Amino acid sequence: MERGYLSRNDQGLIEIAALNEDPLSSWPTELQNLPKSVTAITDKGSALVLAITGSGHSTAFGPLASVRRYRARVLIAGLDPEQLRSDRVSSLTLYFPGIGRWSGLRSHDESWGHGEKGYLKSYSVKLESPADQIAKVGRSTELAISSHWQVSGPGDRRVLYTPTAVTCRTARPRPIRELRQRLIWFHALLCLAHFGFVTADGGAAIVDTSEQHERPDYWDSRFMFKPPGVSQPSEPAFPLFTLETLGGIGSLPRWLRLCENHPRATRPITDTYLRGGLSATVRLLEVASGIEYWVNAHSRSAAWARRKGPKSQLLAQHVGSSFHSWSGNGERWADEFWKTYNRLKHEPSFSPDYRTTALLAESGALLLTAALLNRVAGTKEPSRVIFGQADRTWQIRDALKEVLL
Repeated sequence: MERGYLSRNDQGLIEIAALNEDPLSSWPTELQNLPKSVTAITDKGSALVLAITGSGHSTAFGPLASVRRYRARVLIAGLDPEQLRSDRVSSLTLYFPGIGRWSGLRSHDESWGHGEKGYLKSYSVKLESPADQIAKVGRSTELAISSHWQVSGPGDRRVLYTPTAVTCRTARPRPIRELRQRLIWFHALLCLAHFGFVTADGGAAIVDTSEQHERPDYWDSRFMFKPPGVSQPSEPAFPLFTLETLGGIGSLPRWLRLCENHPRATRPITDTYLRGGLSATVRLLEVASGIEYWVNAHSRSAAWARRKGPKSQLLAQHVGSSFHSWSGNGERWADEFWKTYNRLKHEPSFSPDYRTTALLAESGALLLTAALLNRVAGTKEPSRVIFGQADRTWQIRDALKEVLL
């Protein structure tokens, strides 16, 4: 038992500052591995702190206090620490407002009544949860998307809360990293669809406790704190693609496997929405590296990847006519993209035009996105939606055609 303080810093991380009342005897332990978890009892309630990412300490003698510090990403609050059996969890749920169009779930139905002169006379709302969408993502692990709703406030000032809930759950308690990793991959897909960091504004967990009815609150900086420099979704109601575009809930296990087995292909298209923007040249280098990796990964199993020509051209041909129509001239784009990539790698004095480089990088990211999502869907519907219904990409398309003339 140690005394200390629990707080959240301006980076969204949980900070623990504990008094080290015997620094001489505890000094060797400072060099050991980080603890897996910390249980805290505060005046605001009890908490379980997990996903500890770093530590530090200051040793003082005399009237000053020695302090041991920890930083963590996860806090589960509102549980009884005396009932904990372990620091494992069997369910993690995140609440995402504003993604109803993407998920295709809607839990509220509104209706308005008008009088003879057209004035609003009545209003009613019905809250009802549709059936959960559930996918197996492991031997005993499920990913579920559902409509969460709750009503609060007094009778004359009701507050309706109807986010989309995303849950990763297991048949028995597991280390939290196993559930979090699947949620991280899902979140990357969500951010990719919305061109920005989609922020969860709450969550719930089921921990390994003898009080099975407990459902404490779940805070996780990975999903609930937008890093500085990362863009927010500009039009959350109009995603680049939806879950239906990918073929429904059954596509999610394939996306998770893609992230697990081919991070060199998925991270170049998702990291910009998770960790911040890059310069145009670095963005192009990362995207081109992802394209090169994805083509090479299929060189033994697919005829399209063994053809001669720049990797960008092979991938553009594989995605098909939707990209060629969108870009105006797929072959011209592929040559310009690959030439710029090679010059950036091999010519230290090369100074490309910033706007052209940025357009090539973003269009290349869309091409790689379409190719990967086609794989996830098992059809070319994602590429047809991304390039054929260009509500979110028309500005890139028009500017790209202008520079490639």
